[in-house]
Amino acid sequence: MKRSLGIWCLCVLSTGVRAGDDEEYAVAKIPAALVENASAVTRNEIRRFEINTNNRAVYYWKVAYTILNEQGDQWGTFGAAYDKLSSIESFEGTLYDATGKKLKSLKKGEIRDFNNSSESSFLDDNRVKWHSF
Repeated sequence: MKRSLGIWCLCVLSTGVRAGDDEEYAVAKIPAALVENASAVTRNEIRRFEINTNNRAVYYWKVAYTILNEQGDQWGTFGAAYDKLSSIESFEGTLYDATGKKLKSLKKGEIRDFNNSSESSFLDDNRVKWHSF
């Protein structure tokens, strides 16, 4: 059975001081109790696994992180592994400022795709798509 993997990575940084059009991800909307002593906050996460009738399964994952300081920078990086039996149909990302205003969308050419195998194994087909805001 061939599997497909749809990935959406939505990263939110707490930099910038502009008034935002889309305030859904504004840092000010995070409850103070969640921000206290935190480096990053998961704003929302949706995971869905569908088994289709044509012997195909699809896994969707959409997540939004708000990065509050430099210690949370690791949450601005995302990678997904795939191989012969699985594929990545989409890999998207959007960067917002602290007010929720969109700064940039991830472009296809910015996604790195590299071999995820040890250097000694050239026959392995494990690969990774990766990006860091």
